[in-house]
Amino acid sequence: AAVAAAAKEEKEKAAAVAAAAEADADFAAAAAANAQKAIAILTAKADKKRKQKETADAAKADKASKEKDEAAAAGETKKKKRKGNENVLDVREGFISFIF
Repeated sequence: AAVAAAAKEEKEKAAAVAAAAEADADFAAAAAANAQKAIAILTAKADKKRKQKETADAAKADKASKEKDEAAAAGETKKKKRKGNENVLDVREGFISFIF
């Protein structure tokens, strides 16, 4: 009877150890799943920030290009006005020298 009781106790200990090992395995699997979720979330956030930065950089570059084009257009307008004024002066000088 004592041997049977000892065997039963060993069997219960082995079952408890197996249950604890299974619980540890389940915990490890859950931790791994949570880690994968966290990695996916962080990757998505990083991608979103990268896309926002690329969009902002593209907008800055577009704005700079537009400002450069506008400045060049304004410079051309000034040159045309200056050239037009020079032509008027040439005509006036020619007219004045024609009179005198």
